[in-house]
Amino acid sequence: MVVQINDHRLEERVLEADTPLCMMFFAYASDQCKNLMVALDTVEEQLKDKMEFYKINAIENPKITAELEVDTVPTMLIYQDGDEIARYDGMHSSEALIKKFTAVLNKKK
Repeated sequence: MVVQINDHRLEERVLEADTPLCMMFFAYASDQCKNLMVALDTVEEQLKDKMEFYKINAIENPKITAELEVDTVPTMLIYQDGDEIARYDGMHSSEALIKKFTAVLNKKK
């Protein structure tokens, strides 16, 4: 299951991560976010050995949301070695996310 964290822990994870990580910015009021959380749980099951997955409430963590220029929810950021390597806004199916994430991970090798 995708772990929810706050902005302080998120900054630590980005800087300390040995593996790529996906951060999903969400809002509880958004139906798209709720649907994407379900899809992301499926993606995590398939890619958990290759990536870490986190979700962060954009409303409760406005500082990091603004710093990372997240203007809409849902937004997913992929980080590796402390750098953003991909960004996806809006709703995506689990199948589409697996393809996108796999392509990004393979390109970084």
